[in-house]
Amino acid sequence: MQLLDAVSSPPQPEAPLFRWLRASVPHSLIELAGSEGDSAFFSRQLVEEGWQRLLLRESVEDLPRKLAGAGIPQNFGLLVVHNPKLTVGFVEELQQLQFRPAVIARCDEQPIAQRAGIYAQLVAKGYRFAGVELGFSIWTEVPVPAEAQPPSSITLPDNIEERFARAYFDGSDTPQDFSTASPIDLPVTGWAFVDLEPPILPPVYIEATDVRTGERDYAAAIRCERADVAEHYHNPALLMAGFQAVVPIRRPYPNGLRLRIFQCDDQTCYSSPAQLVLEAGTEEFERVAREGLAHKFLRGSGIEIGALQRKLPLPPICAVRYLDRMPVEDLTRHYPELEGLPLQAPDLIDDGERLDTIAEGSLDFVVANHFFEHSENPIQTLENLLRVLKPAGVLFMAVPDKRYTFDAERPSTAFATLRATYKTGVRPDRFELYREWTQLSEMNKTAWEDRFNCLVNENYSIHFNVWSADELLGFLIEARQEFHLPFHILSTVCSENETIVLLARTAAPVVSKRAEEPAPAQPVPVLPAPVVAAKRNTALIQVFPFNPTGYVERDAVSARIQLDCWNTLTFDLPPGGLRGPIRIDPADMPCVVDIGEFQIVDSTTKRTLVRLREPAELREQVRILKWATFLSASSHSLLFCSADDPQLEFTYNGNFDGAVQVMLLIRVERGFELLSSELEEMERRTEEKIQTELGSIRTELRAAQASRNLLATQISQLTMEKNSALREKQEELKLLREKLAEQAAQIEKCAEKQRELQSLEAQLAAHKEALAGVQHSISWRITKPMRGVMSILRGRGHGSSGRTA
Repeated sequence: MQLLDAVSSPPQPEAPLFRWLRASVPHSLIELAGSEGDSAFFSRQLVEEGWQRLLLRESVEDLPRKLAGAGIPQNFGLLVVHNPKLTVGFVEELQQLQFRPAVIARCDEQPIAQRAGIYAQLVAKGYRFAGVELGFSIWTEVPVPAEAQPPSSITLPDNIEERFARAYFDGSDTPQDFSTASPIDLPVTGWAFVDLEPPILPPVYIEATDVRTGERDYAAAIRCERADVAEHYHNPALLMAGFQAVVPIRRPYPNGLRLRIFQCDDQTCYSSPAQLVLEAGTEEFERVAREGLAHKFLRGSGIEIGALQRKLPLPPICAVRYLDRMPVEDLTRHYPELEGLPLQAPDLIDDGERLDTIAEGSLDFVVANHFFEHSENPIQTLENLLRVLKPAGVLFMAVPDKRYTFDAERPSTAFATLRATYKTGVRPDRFELYREWTQLSEMNKTAWEDRFNCLVNENYSIHFNVWSADELLGFLIEARQEFHLPFHILSTVCSENETIVLLARTAAPVVSKRAEEPAPAQPVPVLPAPVVAAKRNTALIQVFPFNPTGYVERDAVSARIQLDCWNTLTFDLPPGGLRGPIRIDPADMPCVVDIGEFQIVDSTTKRTLVRLREPAELREQVRILKWATFLSASSHSLLFCSADDPQLEFTYNGNFDGAVQVMLLIRVERGFELLSSELEEMERRTEEKIQTELGSIRTELRAAQASRNLLATQISQLTMEKNSALREKQEELKLLREKLAEQAAQIEKCAEKQRELQSLEAQLAAHKEALAGVQHSISWRITKPMRGVMSILRGRGHGSSGRTA
């Protein structure tokens, strides 16, 4: 029975009711928060058979002294926990003291929703669910699974009654074959259990069968929690009924591959009545390869060119806009072969080969699947695609491999032709390519001329370039070397009919190999000794619910996450855990942490209470308690953790009494390549900012100098005008002074004339006075005889009338 022998069945222990204990473990047990009255039946029976027991209450102060006094060995046999709330915290305390039980028996009295988080923590601690015994869930150490072998010596039952075996893959119930020609790791999920009383979950294996030859391979699966199964069957013991497996497909299965489940307990091997559902053939592998590369390398904001009916599935940390050369109704008319398929409506209308509407260095990624072969000038197109990327931005291209498409008969595109096209801007063999397409790709041998004219008149986008995988890589390397294109090849994946190439833009142009010198050896970063020695590929993350008296280690919900990749985690916190901030310890080693999203959801109503996705929001709402530093200049929510116990606190301004789920999207990188690249990016951004500010200052300085020169010119001109006006005024003043002098001279002459006139007037007055004297004298002399005569005459008159003698 080779399948069962692959995972060896443990020997039966001395206690008949407890068959999960190995006989090789020390016969010692620790019973927590129990007494002689409430001890479990199996622990009492083990004590009766001679096992050593240390009985502890809920208070475990001075634990090292008690363990040393009781003589409990480090790898003891059994831990029995009556208080389920203390399980994980107490296990951690024991592990810190180098103690580890082989089996944990935990009392299950909580609802499923609260129990699931503790189950997940136990799995993270290295234990697997083994079954139920007397109301206790039994957890054993996870053994290293041996490679499963085909069950050649057992006979599988033809029919399994549904009540004894239920096993389902996640998906619909229609079986479908799967084919691939390239090595892949195929992830498989589902749930399976044997319905016994009490339920026992046996190991699960995935059987892969070649449809034609009947050859079989087996892969061991790992049990995981499935709350939906437990809730559906109203059986809390079925919470760990889920399984996850990776089926390594390392050889071609051109005839198809069929998968099914095997469940094995100690006595029986059950086969699943359900078949795995997968999309068939090449398209499925292309989708898996594309999606996996996108989730690994793409982040930030970008565009996808020519998505049509097959847009690339992107991770949630990406924001994408779709670009095409015409609206969706015109695309439907241009590609009648896509009629009836849902086409992606473009957000931007632009020529994908030119990208005139996209600013230089503005995108984190560009997706161009099955686009590059349509470019008439691929070197110029590649230059433009790289132009719009930021340094370290990613160009994601899927290009058909001509050997496995309808272009197989066409000759490969020569680099000399593309060089001439780049230099002249005109494709010299354009019409010859349309003829090739018509005769060789569309296989139109008879009426090719009419079809040729139709395609040319419509400017139909044919495959202007055809390469095999190695020819495509050769073209990229030769174009980079000759035209100094700024990129390096980040990843290359060859599927059955396409080559997926990821190019990362470099910060500076690539120097031709002829001028290259050997690069100096880069110093290897020295990690702290514990990290190097441990060589871990996982990290421990812990979530602490709010506690008004402080965070308590035993209340933490913890899990182990894979390093160097994104992990989506869900933690269940008990009622009252959201009355204040939630503490999260993202890792247990020096590392770089990238937080993509943080959510708090009401476990009952599934209502989102808190959701943080943007880096600015996360940096604003997260308070660093210890050993971590935000890289504030980063475009992501990156933290550099300098010690092995970084502590963060997510603030919540509210008071919620119910149970909640904390959902976290997180990536932890043990190496410091991300930090180095981020610091380089920060240095580049800082340098760009400095250069931009210097440029702005230089521009302002030049503008100020120009203004100063203009002002000096204006001042000089005004000074000249003022001096000129002053000279004119001075001339006018001189003339006025001369006129004033002339007038003064004239006034003096007038005054002199006036004085002369006055003198003449005085002389005239004297002459008049003299003349008056003369006249008086003359008058007296003339009138005197007259007066005598008159007197005589008057006397005569008087005498004649009365004169007496």
